[in-house]
Amino acid sequence: MEQDNFVSLQHVTKTYRRLGMKPCLAVDDVSLTLKAGVITGLVGESGSGKTTVGRLLYRELTPDEGTILFEGTDVSRIRGKRLKDYRKQVRMVNQRPVETFDKRYTMGHNAREHLRNAGMDAEDAMRVARDFFEMCGVSEEEMTRFASEVSAGTAQRAALAMAMETRPRLLICDEVMSGLDTSQQKMVLEILRVFEKEVKGSVLYISHNIDLVSRLCGEIIVMQAGRVIEAGPTERIMADPQADFTKRLIRDSRPEALIARRRGRRMSDLFKVDTGV
Repeated sequence: MEQDNFVSLQHVTKTYRRLGMKPCLAVDDVSLTLKAGVITGLVGESGSGKTTVGRLLYRELTPDEGTILFEGTDVSRIRGKRLKDYRKQVRMVNQRPVETFDKRYTMGHNAREHLRNAGMDAEDAMRVARDFFEMCGVSEEEMTRFASEVSAGTAQRAALAMAMETRPRLLICDEVMSGLDTSQQKMVLEILRVFEKEVKGSVLYISHNIDLVSRLCGEIIVMQAGRVIEAGPTERIMADPQADFTKRLIRDSRPEALIARRRGRRMSDLFKVDTGV
């Protein structure tokens, strides 16, 4: 298998249709490729279609048109056992970690049963679950608690541990830093780097924050209004963006822009000259 042919979307379109509402074209003729063993950032504003791409890759959604290839195999419309087997190799974690767990059981019980459902015996399942929780900075005591009883950062790290414990080929992370403080974000970044290096897995990291993406990802894909407008190595995208939208994302992620927004000012206000008039 060539590195560049690990996972790809080819001319994929997805429209949301809800009764009594105008159809919403979320993904419009999108083609993209994810490389094996690489963390790729998918970045764009809210409503750009990036989450829909993640859900399509996880096959939570079926494309209206186009093809999804996984290691050269068309998985666009698989069902039943084939879809179940596919999801053993592809896992998805979103910004609401509590939803990852069956709320009737503790986080540790969830993780153990997840492994048992994958064919592991009870003793090995508990050992592997404990190892991955430890790797993600979640203690044995915290494993005995419900996701609703721990902090957002702990629940997010536990959700990542459970997603990684079956050693998926592709881990899809959708805004998993949302609501976390700086120290918690650093921990999650390190967890994803460990997954890439030690588990040899690929990661699709979905975010609106291109600065955060640039610190984690080797490749960046930029989406706007349902379409891919720019893609390439992180170093090239950050140093020489071609699309005006990408330039704006980078400019708005800079510290001075963040400070200005927090003070309720526009970016342009920073550069206005007081003439005294």
